[in-house]
Amino acid sequence: MISYHQLVASAVLLLVSPIRVFGQLLMPLDRSVEEDLFHRNLGNGSGTNMPLIVTVIDSTTDLTELCYTFQTLVRAKAFPTASIMAFHGLHLSDELVDSLQSCTNRDATFVDITLFYNIFPEGFTPVPGVNYDKQQTERFFVTELWELPHVEAHDVIVRVTDTTCLTYDNYDLPDFSSNLPDGFTKNGLMYQTQTVPGFHVLPYKYTKNLFDITYNYMTANNITPLNPVLWENIEKYHNDFNSLPKWDNTFEIVRKEFMLRRDVADYHHFITNTHAGYFYNTNWSSEVLRYLTLSLFGAVDETFIKHVSGYMEKDFLKGKFYPGVCRLGPFGTPPPITS
Repeated sequence: MISYHQLVASAVLLLVSPIRVFGQLLMPLDRSVEEDLFHRNLGNGSGTNMPLIVTVIDSTTDLTELCYTFQTLVRAKAFPTASIMAFHGLHLSDELVDSLQSCTNRDATFVDITLFYNIFPEGFTPVPGVNYDKQQTERFFVTELWELPHVEAHDVIVRVTDTTCLTYDNYDLPDFSSNLPDGFTKNGLMYQTQTVPGFHVLPYKYTKNLFDITYNYMTANNITPLNPVLWENIEKYHNDFNSLPKWDNTFEIVRKEFMLRRDVADYHHFITNTHAGYFYNTNWSSEVLRYLTLSLFGAVDETFIKHVSGYMEKDFLKGKFYPGVCRLGPFGTPPPITS
């Protein structure tokens, strides 16, 4: 019997038609040929030590701002040939793909995952007319991305969005920070968030029942939090505000092996699939789930919480686009991009 995850993976593999790999339009390929193509080309043949920059394009993405994000990635100096992989849950014309590729000097791969956006976990029935793109994107980053063959050749995944901006040169990105406190090693890090230490976003309202469901899961599986400081924050927010803390943005650096660990993957599947009704209807977010995940399964010396030098988050709701630093790239004015 084919599992749900195998079905999703097959959907992604089938929907690489049409995709563009470095400007070349490709037709459907069988799995073995396609995997070989990705493994030969991603990262300029750099092997598994080359980080991969990943983004997801859905109906909520501002493509012009994503273009500006791509421009600022020139300031990620550690791996100037690290590739971008853009998974898109909506159709992108050849012209749009060309326009986005022109925003960066990095090789970019565009992978069509529109079928995934129409596949929901068993037991959840979507309401006609409701746009679930945001939650499908969240689920993609929580459970689906890590086992795809497209990322198999990469140990480190860096997530960027249309709100990401690098304002000046950073000689660690797109990899983990090297300037670490005592007790931490770069090779030992599993996760890095650019959230400022000690700062937590005001209680996040879309967390209904998430604490209780997680706590019951911990009890049933004899799980003791590996990061007591993060878990104390979770209990405080739950007890004082009936809510949960979250990282204050989506930018993250993740070692893939952590996300593939059986205990981590089982918890994520439990949250997004077993409790899909809450996940979709309550809008549980990847930032909240990452916080929970790292508190439970990430040892203190595996999780690095520190502002990333040069990083700035655009705030669309407040109209803060920071054009002086976030719209200046070596490629001139970006081409007009419309959806």
